[in-house]
Amino acid sequence: MEGLVVNELARAGLFRLRATLVGSMAYQTYSGVLGVKLPDELVTTEDMDIAKFYGISISIDESMPNIEEILKKVDPTFAPSFSPDETKQFSGFANATGFKVEFLTPNRGDEDYSSRLTQMPSWGPSIGAQVLRFLDYLIHEPIRSVVLHDAGVPVLVPAPERYAVHKLIIATKRNVFFADKAKKDINQAGALIQAFNASNSDLGFAWMEAWERGARWRRRLGVGALRLSNDTFEMLAKGVAEAAKLDGKPAEEYGLTGGKEGLLARVSIAKPTASPTP
Repeated sequence: MEGLVVNELARAGLFRLRATLVGSMAYQTYSGVLGVKLPDELVTTEDMDIAKFYGISISIDESMPNIEEILKKVDPTFAPSFSPDETKQFSGFANATGFKVEFLTPNRGDEDYSSRLTQMPSWGPSIGAQVLRFLDYLIHEPIRSVVLHDAGVPVLVPAPERYAVHKLIIATKRNVFFADKAKKDINQAGALIQAFNASNSDLGFAWMEAWERGARWRRRLGVGALRLSNDTFEMLAKGVAEAAKLDGKPAEEYGLTGGKEGLLARVSIAKPTASPTP
């Protein structure tokens, strides 16, 4: 189902119009990008998440053909999924077996509006994207990759180093009811960090960029990194040290040089006091 859906949407122009495949379907493509065999148990998914910047959607003078009709070619049971807060727009589709196609866009304003959908003209008049914090970091400067279905489906996906760092952040946003997803987030991040071991300055630069975005980012990054295994944590710290050296900056500024104990102290200090909003 994953391959059939992504193939039909790609043929209809989804990635030509600058959409980015995110989530576990994007993770599946990183084995070829990084030249490693990623753990099979971390690539399973029951949905397809598609993201795009709002600015790109309104600036492209072209839109997708009717997405519902495209999906019904794959499975006639696909139907729109409506958000509880919306009556006119829907944020995705689901079929009878529970496979979902969902549309996302970065949060461009106040967190209070994150429950509302944002209309994305290039996806059609009735489709609204779910608004997510931290997504702008993930889909900045996506890369080309291939979903291994049939002869291969060309797609755009986040840079794997950004995906790894983003997963450390997202794992801290899962509540107790999504503990399994949080564990999968950390395991995917860990597998990618280990894959970068031979050349991990790119990973280090991705961490540094996120770390420099402020105290709330640092806290979530730190809490996520503390959940990594010790050896994976050291690989991440090595990457940050290499990147900091290349950038002419002190590695100590990025929280990892003191090991897990030092990082724990840093993120405790960085805990936001003005508002509990991430």
